[in-house]
Amino acid sequence: AMMAIVNRGVQTPNAYQQLQQHLDVDDFIDYMILLQFAGEADWLAGDLSTNWYASRHRNGGRFRFHTWDSEQNLGHDGSGRSMQIDKNFTVNLRAPNSPAKIYNQLQKNQEFRRRFGDRVQKHLFGDGTLSPAKNLTRWANVLDEVDEAIVAESARWGDQHNSQPRTRDETWQPEIDWITNVFFSQRNAVLVSQYQRIGLYPNVES
Repeated sequence: AMMAIVNRGVQTPNAYQQLQQHLDVDDFIDYMILLQFAGEADWLAGDLSTNWYASRHRNGGRFRFHTWDSEQNLGHDGSGRSMQIDKNFTVNLRAPNSPAKIYNQLQKNQEFRRRFGDRVQKHLFGDGTLSPAKNLTRWANVLDEVDEAIVAESARWGDQHNSQPRTRDETWQPEIDWITNVFFSQRNAVLVSQYQRIGLYPNVES
């Protein structure tokens, strides 16, 4: 029922209201911002939308989408070292019967675009959940937790695909330094610029 509404188009206020009976729109926007911020390479490949789940309460609940299997991100595409801060996952999302299709259709709705900009402001600026300061604090906590475990991980898997073993100090640490010093310091501005180009965030000073 939700996808039938989406496929008919949700440009009008009435159609948008109908969709909100099935979809938690704020949660959906937050889901999209997170995936697009991270540059999740394994979420959308061409016309295929993969690695996602959606759930709702069976008695009239609204759908909410969940990230899953999200290791190809933060500047990496799964094919080896790929230092990128300009991954653009805000456009050309075409996969049918998927969150990509919902997002693509919703962009045509003026109220959705306004709401999307509000959520970008909430999360990417100031003390927002995806602000640089919050990202770096969260990142530091994760790194501290796995620091010693990475030694065991490299001992187990470090030479699986390479004749030169991958180690914590020689392989892991440079990756960490790049994500810390480059990705988290520049990704917010890059993503906001991408949103501005497609009308999901206003072209004003924040």
